[in-house]
Amino acid sequence: VFAMHRLRRLTGHVCCNTQTDNLQHGSLSTAAVASTTATGPMAGIRVVDLSSVISGPWAASFLADQGADVIKIEDPKSPDLTRGLGPNPGSGMAAMFVSTNRGKRSMTLDLQQPQGLELLKKLVRQSDVVVMNYRPGVAKKLGCDYAALSAVNPDIIVMTISGFGPSGPYADLKVYDQVVQAMTGVTSIMSDGNGQPVMFHNTLVDKVCALNAAQAISAALLARERGRGGQHIELSMMDSCMHFLFPDAYWNKVWTDAKPMPIEWRNIAQNSEYEVADGKVTITATDKKQMLGLLEVTGLQELKSDSVGKMRAAYPKPARERLAKMSKWEVFEKCRQHGVPCGVFQSQDEALSDPQVKHNGTVQELVDPKGGRYRAARPPARFSGTPSSLRLAPSMGADTAAILAEIGISQADVEKLKAGKII
Repeated sequence: VFAMHRLRRLTGHVCCNTQTDNLQHGSLSTAAVASTTATGPMAGIRVVDLSSVISGPWAASFLADQGADVIKIEDPKSPDLTRGLGPNPGSGMAAMFVSTNRGKRSMTLDLQQPQGLELLKKLVRQSDVVVMNYRPGVAKKLGCDYAALSAVNPDIIVMTISGFGPSGPYADLKVYDQVVQAMTGVTSIMSDGNGQPVMFHNTLVDKVCALNAAQAISAALLARERGRGGQHIELSMMDSCMHFLFPDAYWNKVWTDAKPMPIEWRNIAQNSEYEVADGKVTITATDKKQMLGLLEVTGLQELKSDSVGKMRAAYPKPARERLAKMSKWEVFEKCRQHGVPCGVFQSQDEALSDPQVKHNGTVQELVDPKGGRYRAARPPARFSGTPSSLRLAPSMGADTAAILAEIGISQADVEKLKAGKII
């Protein structure tokens, strides 16, 4: 079955091969390259994306970047919330949506109607993965939980994402990113240690969850190829966030019988920040060689010592005084010369024009036929043998008729489905 799926020819749409179709390093790509076939290690895999907002859609988008045929299904009466989040050229193609749903095809389908559910099951019979992030119990009520879908396709892999888990005291709560940030301690970690808890100004939890989901789906596909069949994967935003935080933010909670360190990770981050004449830089000197280099950068050679501890205790105040009189790029270049890790605090516009970002081709510029030019961060992993593809996000329902035809629905029946508001 897996081999047959790999041989399936996918219906493609505007595509950019992110490893072979970029412009030369040093500039943004200015247009996508038309292609009829998705490329990447996931080519031949079909994913049905029933999820909404960020965690599920972004996970499915990673698979699309890697070549999977991802079919995003939305209720014709209720588009994905992110179609309206962020700058929007119109037609439900807001910035958040195009960034988390690129490379997909779009289908509208009312799963609350029996015919809609039956059409979903027909599609699942020809698919490899289903992604959903309903609250626990909703999928079963709709008739599209793992038990129902595996009954029509035993090889199906179903990823269900929830806020707190499928059961437990918080299982039925409505959840967004900020809720889990607060409940997992992110807000206390982000504080300065003296003031009030602070929210991380980004959808951290949703995105960490999405990364875990994409990795888990990939692992399940590998297990299936090795003969283990389909399976159900349960993932919560809370579990994903706690796992993400543990190595550094929770390091004083790892060894239950060990004495906690007096320094938290926030202190390390804060101590690495330095005010300079025209902004801020971050400098991290962790070993003797780097400490000696930092003293060269700041002209404090008299503080050199065989003891890293002595240098670390003596340099902060005089170093800050010297650095405050230097420009940020002067500090950056001197640190570079002396092998000291240093970064310049940059705005979003400065980051977009950064020479390394340009050299890497990190940000591509695409052209959407309806919305015009827009930027997208290319898939970060570069595959030497199976290059990833960067494709446009879909307009709502743009591929409904084509997808229904693929599962044997005639044009006449498509018109009936439209009339019945099932699609």
